[in-house]
Amino acid sequence: MKITTFILLCIISICNVFAQRTIKGEVLDPFENPLTDASIIIKGTQKGTTSQDGNFQLEVKKEDTLSISRLGYRTQEIVVKDFKPLQVLFEVESLDEVLVIGYSRKVKYYKTQCHTIKTSCGAQFCYSANFIKNINNAEPKLYPNPSPSGQYTIKFPKPYKTVSYNIITITGQLIQTQNVNLNSSDLTVDLSSFSAGIYLIQLEADGERLPTLRALKG
Repeated sequence: MKITTFILLCIISICNVFAQRTIKGEVLDPFENPLTDASIIIKGTQKGTTSQDGNFQLEVKKEDTLSISRLGYRTQEIVVKDFKPLQVLFEVESLDEVLVIGYSRKVKYYKTQCHTIKTSCGAQFCYSANFIKNINNAEPKLYPNPSPSGQYTIKFPKPYKTVSYNIITITGQLIQTQNVNLNSSDLTVDLSSFSAGIYLIQLEADGERLPTLRALKG
């Protein structure tokens, strides 16, 4: 009886170690503002997600390592010890200048004053930042997303004559580029030959740079 109980406890312990659960988190900039489009990847896999208004959730198991990154900030790595909500506070990658750009047909330019940042070791730095703020909500949409097949349709807010796009992996590798003569407000993108994961679609239409889209396959 004792041996049976011991074996049962071992099996339960092993199942708990390998069981997947949803972990939630929040990604913030150095001023504790929510960050959109931060990449959260389980290290050693292509499984991941991106933050929306600073928030994310992902299926993980204990001892998974989360690699959390965003352009302009230092990559963070967190080992999952439990399934409590995470809060990730980014530090800037370069202290010379930070440039944040949002592309649209109508933008507003402004410049901030010098900001002081405290690093994890207690040192303080000052840097200035130029910002371009998107104030036009008309932007292309991607359907369906995620897509199990890897087939997507991009719906544009207005008709364009020519559209070019680049497909980039979450690690920054360019895997596809196309120039298309468009006769409607829709464009088909085919990622069926690529493995499951997160891909970035950089768009330019009639010489106009459009917001980058995130495509989730699988």
